Amino acid sequence: MNNSPDILLLFALVSFLISFFSVPVIRFLANKFKIVDVPDKDLKQHQKPIPYFGGLAIFIAVLITLFFYFRKYSANEMEWEALFFSTLIIIITGVIDDLKRIKWYVKLFGQVVSAIILISFGMHLKIMFYPTWLNILITFFWILAVTNSINIIDIMDGLASSISIIAFIAFLVIGFPQDNSMVIIISVVFVSAILPFFFWNFPPAKIFLGDTGALLLGFMLSVVSIQVSYTTVNTIALLAPAIILGIPLFDVFLVSTIRFAKRIPIVKGSPDHLALRLRKLGLPDSKVLLLIDWFAIFLAISAVAITYSSTEIAVALYFFIFFSALVFGFELSKIDMKAPKKDGLNE
Repeated sequence: MNNSPDILLLFALVSFLISFFSVPVIRFLANKFKIVDVPDKDLKQHQKPIPYFGGLAIFIAVLITLFFYFRKYSANEMEWEALFFSTLIIIITGVIDDLKRIKWYVKLFGQVVSAIILISFGMHLKIMFYPTWLNILITFFWILAVTNSINIIDIMDGLASSISIIAFIAFLVIGFPQDNSMVIIISVVFVSAILPFFFWNFPPAKIFLGDTGALLLGFMLSVVSIQVSYTTVNTIALLAPAIILGIPLFDVFLVSTIRFAKRIPIVKGSPDHLALRLRKLGLPDSKVLLLIDWFAIFLAISAVAITYSSTEIAVALYFFIFFSALVFGFELSKIDMKAPKKDGLNE
């Protein structure tokens, strides 16, 4: 395939423009047909109903752009077909959930089917010193973990979309020197499609991703992450994708740990998320978003450094990140979520 800057810029522009015009149209239609998220003053603290389906606008932009890219340049048809059908199942699952709330295990079933389709077409980890069955098993649970982590972190305006932009850029930086066409074009097209949506989704949001968008972004990030090679310089860089996606994975771990300690079912919603705990300190949503995004940028840069640095530097970065995460998580867990709110919220 042709990965020249001119070609990538062209498809980036196409994706951006389609998304730019699709988002307001989708927003208008969602409002018209009452496909909105109604505030409940609990987890959903926005002031008025906000339309869903922002993720559908992103999907439309990506689908059309990749269709023209695929028609123009030769590609591994089987892999792209597997990616299309598995993504379509994710989209259908998300759309149904946005229109009519479905049980968590139904959503999980859709993700499981999508993961199986990908793996059955050979799209799984191929770590040389692991047996095939272990590579497949890790891939399966990784796809489910990443898909759900982006869905879970979509708890505050702009958060899931901005974290996804940062992650796609990080995978692009690592995948570009490897001339990994699938990683490059998917990352470029998704970043370009998310940017116009992010403008509408920045606090206070005028449209939400919905499960359609959150599941799509999580699923595609999991797919891109397993297509990149991280061990060209040192073998311990295998954990680099987990660092790139450190914020959503940290949130999953934090929420799960706190809910387990409180004997609350892990699948039940609760205000234990990273973003909501920072908001509880009195920070407005815009500052919480920017603070978390700075953390995500640091992790993305660290992951790239780990991939291309010596083993000693990689170990030092791993130690610093994991130790900081433990301390930060412990301090966050001490925030009393039942205490009265401080000033500065939702600005």
